[in-house]
Amino acid sequence: MLGLALAAWAGLGLRSPADAQGIDPSGLALSPSPASDLERAIAEQLSRIERLEAERDRADAEAVTLTARRAEANRRLRDRTRSLYRLSRAGVLPASGGLAALLGHLGRRARLERIVRADLAAMSDLRARANALRETSSTRGAELEAARSTLRALEARRDTLEREALASVWSSVATDSTSPPPPSELTFGSSGQGIRVVGERPPSARSFESERGALLIPVLAPTSMREATREQGVGLELGAALGAPVLAAAEGRVVFARSHASYGRLVIVDHGESYFTVYGGLGRIDVTVGQAVARGAGLGTADAAPVFFQIRRGTRALEARGWLGL
Repeated sequence: MLGLALAAWAGLGLRSPADAQGIDPSGLALSPSPASDLERAIAEQLSRIERLEAERDRADAEAVTLTARRAEANRRLRDRTRSLYRLSRAGVLPASGGLAALLGHLGRRARLERIVRADLAAMSDLRARANALRETSSTRGAELEAARSTLRALEARRDTLEREALASVWSSVATDSTSPPPPSELTFGSSGQGIRVVGERPPSARSFESERGALLIPVLAPTSMREATREQGVGLELGAALGAPVLAAAEGRVVFARSHASYGRLVIVDHGESYFTVYGGLGRIDVTVGQAVARGAGLGTADAAPVFFQIRRGTRALEARGWLGL
């Protein structure tokens, strides 16, 4: 369960060094997880696709060059064949000059015959090479289609595992409202930070998907806005006055509220259906893990640096501007 949960959060950088080495915190070796096996298979398939594309492109490029060479060789063969025909006609034999002239004529014709035969052999080689290149290009194209189909299947399986992993986090701590469970902590990051997940997100009349294009901008009247990246996830940096409130973009439940090495003071809100919003670089955090928050509820305050805002579906960062209606 813990291994799946860590794998689900890997895209957000929430992954411990111990898990990366296949060792759990107690020091016991872990078997390779399905997620790690899939990532390895996906990487191998991507490498295979890159190699096949390079081989196909080389074959196609050589075929283009070969077409020009064949055209030039065919032109030379045609000209030399015409010359040989003229030399071979009985009427063009030297009428005078004696034996020397006749032998010279025969020598020129013999040399031209050898050249024409060489040209014919070269043309045959060029045709064979062109056929081989077409076969290589066709074969690599078919192998590429098969490799891409395999890659799509592997990525679909990975996405399914990620969804199952995220679901397992919530199901592992599910309980009734009268008996709150003890928090379940997942360790991640080089600084030993942790996520504490408590209970499940409260039911909502609106799904998060229905909020697309209408999410609340976490900082009212931001002084600046630009795209930024944290641990390979794209989001927005929102400029705000020092101490300005940072607001929840939609209702949900707080699943993380503490400092993180890459995000500073960080709040993560779960909105159900594997959707999360991320608020980093806060000057102060005003919520606690497990707390239900309404749309527009205060999560904390802005620091001197811009607030980093991000939307994620599972481990995948989404384009934030469209969700905010910008």
